[in-house]
Amino acid sequence: MKLKTGLLFITLFIGIKQTLFVVEEYWNASTYIGGAVSYLLMIIVLYILFKIEMQITRLNLILFVYLIWGCIAILRGFFEAEDYWDWKVFLLYNFLIMLLPLVSLLGSKNKITQEILFTYVKYLFPLSIIVFFLSLKSINTDGFARFVSPIYYLIIFIPLLSQKWKIRIVLIAVVSFFSCIDSRSNLIRILFSFGLMSVYYLRHIINKKILEFIRILLFIIPFSLFILAVSGIFNVFDMDSYIKGDYSYTENTKTGENEDQSFTSDTRTFIYEEEIQSGIIRNTWLFGESAVAGYISETFFESIYTGGSKGRSASEVGILNIFNSLGLIGVVIYTLVFFYASFLCVNRSRNYICKLLGIFIAFKWFYSWIEEFTDFDMNYFFLWLIIGLCFSESFRTMTNKELTIWVRGIFDKRYRKLEVTP
Repeated sequence: MKLKTGLLFITLFIGIKQTLFVVEEYWNASTYIGGAVSYLLMIIVLYILFKIEMQITRLNLILFVYLIWGCIAILRGFFEAEDYWDWKVFLLYNFLIMLLPLVSLLGSKNKITQEILFTYVKYLFPLSIIVFFLSLKSINTDGFARFVSPIYYLIIFIPLLSQKWKIRIVLIAVVSFFSCIDSRSNLIRILFSFGLMSVYYLRHIINKKILEFIRILLFIIPFSLFILAVSGIFNVFDMDSYIKGDYSYTENTKTGENEDQSFTSDTRTFIYEEEIQSGIIRNTWLFGESAVAGYISETFFESIYTGGSKGRSASEVGILNIFNSLGLIGVVIYTLVFFYASFLCVNRSRNYICKLLGIFIAFKWFYSWIEEFTDFDMNYFFLWLIIGLCFSESFRTMTNKELTIWVRGIFDKRYRKLEVTP
């Protein structure tokens, strides 16, 4: 298999996997087909890594450490799975999720990242029209927003694009924004991306020191708020206590009924309480539950979200899923990956766009304390791809002119040639 063909299949497979998410309520087999597609994708990733003879370097060592910790959790999972639901959670979800950081090793080759983004724009952007209409009839109303989630990174590239593609990217972002207005996380990510894009035009005022301050702040705030919440001083999730007014909306539930919801409702505090208490009760807070993850949940007891013998298999909070599966050690390593990747972008790059990507990676870690699903999907796939790009020295050392050519190569083949460079 040629390298270019392999990258094409990788992109198409993650697109198929994300499309199946939209139709899963109508097609019971979609879960298993999605699992098969995901395994094929990872096999191709391993094949390409073997073909390009990927080696451990000082820069990507932390990525390997995280992968090894995930593989240990996978090995533990083989011995801890007890029933059908355990094996389903293990084989169709967590096993794949813990291997997904391998994509970052591909991403560390900037020409490979460019090719994957080029393939995504060429083939999946047009198909997103179909996904948009499927999402209108799906219970997963945010299906379109998830399918076009790479738009978060492409928005940051807008200053370097031609006028035609500037308009297209903004149009897709606007459609994504309004396609599922009750998807708060999608709205926040898009607004943050546009905010970073705007910072580019203020680059002569907002220098590296200011960006580094923002980056550090994004890593400090979650810990600070967590301590304040645990001590009972202030709970940021209890927004009704400090935001006045009615911010309700109507949501279509999984039962097909309309239900009133509020943008300020606290949907996270009880999840933190249940997951942390579960880790303490089972004494898994340090090493995690393994790839057969689960936590004791009274809220979701005997619900459709309940997993196997270990309880509810996952939650809506990304960092808690890491804690549940990999323990406190996993959370520390996971944090170090994001911290170092963002540090390199902000402090070891010659172009301003790369610095902005570093801030966005820090923001993604910050937001994992609120949501950021750890799932084998489009959003998580491209997150690891871009993290890998942050580790690419050849990408970070590009001048603004060189980066402009690289970015435009995502949208116009005249600007690019597929070459695997360090």
